[in-house]
Amino acid sequence: MLKNLLPSLFLLVSTAVLSQDLHQNLLVYYPLNGNAIDYSGNQLDGSGTARPASDQNDEPDMAMEFNGIDEFIDFPADTSLKPYFPFSIAFWVYMEQGSSIILCTDFAEDNHSGAWFNRTASGQFSYSYGNAEGNTSPNQRYSFSADLIMENEVWYHVAVVWKDARTSDCYINGSIVTKTTSGFASDIAYTSAPGSLGRKDPNVIDPPIYFRGKLNEFYMWDRELTQDDVDELYLEGGLSNTDETIVDDNEIYLHPNPASNIIQLSGKDINRVEKVVIQNIAGTTVMEKELNGQNYLNISDLPKGMYFANFIGKSNASNLSVIKFQKL
Repeated sequence: MLKNLLPSLFLLVSTAVLSQDLHQNLLVYYPLNGNAIDYSGNQLDGSGTARPASDQNDEPDMAMEFNGIDEFIDFPADTSLKPYFPFSIAFWVYMEQGSSIILCTDFAEDNHSGAWFNRTASGQFSYSYGNAEGNTSPNQRYSFSADLIMENEVWYHVAVVWKDARTSDCYINGSIVTKTTSGFASDIAYTSAPGSLGRKDPNVIDPPIYFRGKLNEFYMWDRELTQDDVDELYLEGGLSNTDETIVDDNEIYLHPNPASNIIQLSGKDINRVEKVVIQNIAGTTVMEKELNGQNYLNISDLPKGMYFANFIGKSNASNLSVIKFQKL
C-alpha cells in the first residue's frame, strides 16, 4: 500500500503540480527566491552579487535583481552546464531601461561562446550561440531574433528550445513566436569560463555588459522541452509549485530545506502525525519512520536529490501533508 501512496495523491492535486517531466534531464534549477541555490538535486549552486527582489506576483524576496553595473550570478565551473544540442533554457525576466544582455552560459572575455540571451537595440528578444573562436563578429555567432518587442518594466516568461545548430523554438508567455536569423557560426562551442546570469562580454573592444532588471525561475535541460512542459512552467508555476505543502493547508513545516543530515519538524499539526513516509520523485518509498513524539528526521543515509515527505495521521491513516525537500 505504501508504495502506491504517491500515485494516489494525483487524485488530490493537479498532475501538473507533481509532474515529473520537468525533472527529466534537468541540469540546474535556480528558483532565485532571494538566493542562487540549485534545486535540481545536482548541487550546482550559483554565486555572485545580485540582490533579492519582488517577483512577477509582487512577492518580496522571491526573485533576484541586477543593477546593470556590477551585479551578477555565476554558475559553478561544471561541464554539465555547457550542453550541446539539443538543450532548453527557461526563465522569467523583467527588463529595465537600457538593459540588453540578460545571461550567458559561457562568460568568456572577447569571445562569442556558449549560448546567450539579450534584447536588441530595436527591443526584440534575441538568443544566440557562439563557436568560441576568439572573436565577436557575426562569423562567430548564430542568432535568432523573435518578432516581439520586450517592453520595459514588464515580466515575460521565456522558454527557448535549441534543437540543433539551425533549428529552435522560442516561447514567450507560453506561445511560440516567429523569428529571424543572422550570423554565420555553424556550431556551438565553449571555453573553460563559467556561465553567468546578468552579464556577457559581447565584443572585443568594450568591457562586459551587465543586465539591468530582474530574473526568476531559471532552468536548464539537456533535452527539448515540449509544449506541455512550457505550459507547466508558464501556467502552473513549474517546480516551484511543489516547494511547500501541496495536499492541504495543515501546518507542518520542514527546516532547514535543503538539508544534509537532520530535518526539524514543526507546526501545530505535528502532534497528529503517526509516521513519515519518504519517497523519491519516481514514487518509490526510500524511508519510513514512526515519530513516537520525535520532532526530527535523520536523512543522512539518503542519496542526494529531491524527495517527498508524506505525513500520515494517527486517525484512519489519513494523509495530512506532502512536502517536497532536497537532500544535499
